[in-house]
Amino acid sequence: MSPPTIFFFSILFLVQSSDSRASKKSYCSATFRLEVKKSDVMKLGSEQINCVNAIAVPMHREGRGQFTGVDIFFAPKTKNGNLPNSTEEIQHGDYANLNLMTDAAGRVTQVNLTVVRPGKTVARTIAWKPEDLKKYFSDVAITSDRVVLKSSGTYDDAQAESEQASLQWEVNVNVQITDKVRR
Repeated sequence: MSPPTIFFFSILFLVQSSDSRASKKSYCSATFRLEVKKSDVMKLGSEQINCVNAIAVPMHREGRGQFTGVDIFFAPKTKNGNLPNSTEEIQHGDYANLNLMTDAAGRVTQVNLTVVRPGKTVARTIAWKPEDLKKYFSDVAITSDRVVLKSSGTYDDAQAESEQASLQWEVNVNVQITDKVRR
């Protein structure tokens, strides 16, 4: 093979490799742990949500703080064994929400995490610094219709005066982004 032919096949291989990463087969495996260490309003202790369902919706916020991105809502099975099939249903029980804010090029610039359990709701910006984004959220692919994310980490805000909490996450998700938001 001549050098241009090798170059062409190398490019073709890279394109096929990146396409295989954004496979159309949806899956979700996610675990979120919330530990409240100090609070005047929330019960202290550690709790975990094991999620088997995720719904991703686009974010387009206008106004003073304009931004775009993807909201991913994660949910465990309900008490009767069903999977919630809308963001509205997810928000009626235990759930976690990863908010991936993106720039004009589609790169993640900030990540917020909210974990909701009975008597406990903690929302934090868990990554905004370039080194944190690279460390925790470098394995993400967002297209116009799908988000693929593999991430794990811990965010600890032990330096807060009135409230101290720790958030841990382990996420492996590949889901379609849908415009059907029901809240």
